Amino acid sequence: MRQYNDGHRAKNLKILTFLSSIFLAIPSFAQTYVEQVQQKSIQRQLYTSPYWLALGHYVGVGDDNLAFESYADDQRFFLSDNGKYSPKDELQATIESIFDESNTGDSHAQCRFVARLKWLSDELDIEPNKLPKVNCDQYLLWRDAINAESVTLIFASHFVNSPSSMYGHTLLRVDPPKEVNSSQWLSYAVNFGANVNDGANFLSYAWKGLVGGYPGTFSMAPYYKKIKQYSSIENRGLWEYRLDLSVDEVKQLVAHLWELNGITFDYFFADENCSFRLLELLEIARPNIDLLSAFEYKAIPTDTVRVVREQQMITDVDYRASQLEKIKYIAASLSDENKSLAHQLAFNTQLLEGEHFQSASPDQQRNILYVAYNYLRFQQRKAYRDKDMAQRSHRLLLAINALGNADLSTIPRPFNPIGGHKTTSFTVAAGGEGGDEFIEGQWRMSYHDLVDPSPGYPPGLGIEMLGVTARLWRGGDTTLERLDIISINSFAGRDEFFKPTSWRINGGMERIYNAGGDQLVSHVSGGRGLSYEFGSNLLAYTLLTGRYEYNEMLAHNHQLGAGLALGFIASMDKLNTSLELSSLKLGNGAERYSFAVDLSYALGSNGALRLSLESAKEEHYEENNIKFGYRYFY
Repeated sequence: MRQYNDGHRAKNLKILTFLSSIFLAIPSFAQTYVEQVQQKSIQRQLYTSPYWLALGHYVGVGDDNLAFESYADDQRFFLSDNGKYSPKDELQATIESIFDESNTGDSHAQCRFVARLKWLSDELDIEPNKLPKVNCDQYLLWRDAINAESVTLIFASHFVNSPSSMYGHTLLRVDPPKEVNSSQWLSYAVNFGANVNDGANFLSYAWKGLVGGYPGTFSMAPYYKKIKQYSSIENRGLWEYRLDLSVDEVKQLVAHLWELNGITFDYFFADENCSFRLLELLEIARPNIDLLSAFEYKAIPTDTVRVVREQQMITDVDYRASQLEKIKYIAASLSDENKSLAHQLAFNTQLLEGEHFQSASPDQQRNILYVAYNYLRFQQRKAYRDKDMAQRSHRLLLAINALGNADLSTIPRPFNPIGGHKTTSFTVAAGGEGGDEFIEGQWRMSYHDLVDPSPGYPPGLGIEMLGVTARLWRGGDTTLERLDIISINSFAGRDEFFKPTSWRINGGMERIYNAGGDQLVSHVSGGRGLSYEFGSNLLAYTLLTGRYEYNEMLAHNHQLGAGLALGFIASMDKLNTSLELSSLKLGNGAERYSFAVDLSYALGSNGALRLSLESAKEEHYEENNIKFGYRYFY
């Protein structure tokens, strides 16, 4: 019996030794497999793959573009300490991390970087059973809540009275299957924006936005909240461009969006902005397209949408009018007396029983009520909604329910903004000043002035950044006439219902001619005032203006000035024109007067003939010039 037990123990010992050797060999085998996968990625140079670079948001730096840097400025986005600057190191760290068995929860690399995992598994033929099993509960809950099947690119149109919104804004909407939810209101909107501290003033916002002083992040919110923000609060129409992404492409976009959750990027107003980041997402969804190479120094929202259209990714276009547009459309159908009644009704609902309202036709009553109710709601956007306001709103709503709503089915769709002129321009002109002649060239980085071809741009908006104007005179001399850093004109017409303030600001350098000669003068100028529309084609404005200039022709170099400007802007088919009279009382006692007329005649969507006449007078010196040329937009 003892011999049997000893033999049995010996046999068991051999079995245990064999099993232990297998158990101890497993980590070594797994590590060997990881090394094989890493080696394979190096042999294939996957770290130079355009798609891997896109997943890491890498851009080539240096003259030869052989060095890299990621746009992402958050170390949480990288698994390698050197990942921001080395796509190779980040690739190796990613491969190692997806095989990590020390943590199988939501913080595992397989859960954090699901788009990377999918691409690496496909490219390197990673065997699924070799990967550790992990529980990505948070990602799965988030993905299933979004349930995305299609994607729509949204362009929130220009907002004339907001400096931060004058260029418009883009975002994405991810939609679930129609059989699950047919209402776009409950879709999710994907937005990239700067995290701006509340109370930031315009100058601080502009400066930080230009130099990357704000962190930018991706965010998601129900689409109905964006409709409320843009359409009802900011009065901006929404253009909706449905994209032809497949379900698999949408899934990859959503997976990468999860990887970007909470990750910060430096936000630059001119290029690395909302539109640029969304193009990066679309390149993740569809690897074989190039959307970014056209935007080396600026990415204006309308230009980015044009690039998407050029890639033939847009299948359908829809427009969602703002609340302001709807009110103005219905108000335009009313007589002056009924417009006045609609305005009064918003503040005194007892007029519903008055003879004026009761004698109106049912259609006119519906339109009066629509304008009154929605105008009252418009007033409630930022004001405290007191009991009296709530009662008036409720009384008007009851009347609407009794009579029916106004007919908005015929509200016209405005001109598609991506059909307007492109945003960089070059102008060449010939002219004369006094008795001398010149050839003038002007380059402008962006965007649109008051008389550029108007289709696709709101009337009364002029926003120009970084413009250079130089002249070659008949005698061979060359002069720099202007260096415009920024020039904004915001002229929003007032009416019985809406009373926005008009304003302008510009800064840079301009050549001043007077009896003492000529001098390139640095200046900052601005103004504030009122604008009025006369029909749909004429706008008049008046501004109280101020100016600071550094002028070396002055005794003390510096001076301030204040004055008045009066102008008109008219649009007639392809012809746009502006006229302005201004006076300026300067600190040295001199008075400066100017009169300027600009005409532009559109030749197609990206060209225009330009005629300018200007007369300036200071004390006993007067200068007149005229020039005629061609402006090309590209």
